[in-house]
Amino acid sequence: MLRDTTVVDTLPLDWECATGTGCAQDWYAVGTFGYNGVLWHNVSTGVLGVWQTGDRNHVKGSYNLSSGCDSTCAQKWKIIGQVDFDGKAGPDLAWHNIDTGEVSIWLTDPAGTVTSTATLDWKCDSTCTQTWKPLGFVQFPDPPPH
Repeated sequence: MLRDTTVVDTLPLDWECATGTGCAQDWYAVGTFGYNGVLWHNVSTGVLGVWQTGDRNHVKGSYNLSSGCDSTCAQKWKIIGQVDFDGKAGPDLAWHNIDTGEVSIWLTDPAGTVTSTATLDWKCDSTCTQTWKPLGFVQFPDPPPH
């Protein structure tokens, strides 16, 4: 939990993905998904799953996105951010291809259905990717501050 910009407390979720259950061998937490979820990726099967969080640390359910990224895909493509790119309240995903430098956006609806994809018209080619790495996306206010 944050107070201003200081972490004052942590709340472990009431679900876990532990080594003993076999979960931690296949799944890893990618980050948050929207305002009330944790995005998970199973690199073996390609499934992208979401834990929906509720009050404080309670996980109230889970669902899978309609598309995934299997082990072949996961060798080249990495999720680099989650921002509502199209303003339709779906937490959209930004992917980066570590070989080609392409950045692709998956637009989703709030239920996790990938409604469309788009590749940015600029990419960081092989010489660029040796020194530059995407860290994520930031959603700027609209209109931008003066």
